[in-house]
Amino acid sequence: DNTQRGRVEKAAKQPNYKHSRGHLFRKEGEALAKLGLDGNSNEVRQIRHLYTGKASRSEMTDNDFANWVAHLEAEVRRVHNESTN
Repeated sequence: DNTQRGRVEKAAKQPNYKHSRGHLFRKEGEALAKLGLDGNSNEVRQIRHLYTGKASRSEMTDNDFANWVAHLEAEVRRVHNESTN
């Protein structure tokens, strides 16, 4: 907690923290990999379009992209029967 990195890591654990797009790209890739999906596949583009109304990440606002990643992480927890606690 006494270093800049420690403060950032602590803040990033808060539910209202806004992650950078780069961080969200990494989290999206990790979630898709856990679901056995390729982020560039037509299947994922279709799912992304159904969920966000946008087929491409570049068309999404930062909030849309954060919500998409949160959706994927929730899907990973559901598929793997993981709790949020």
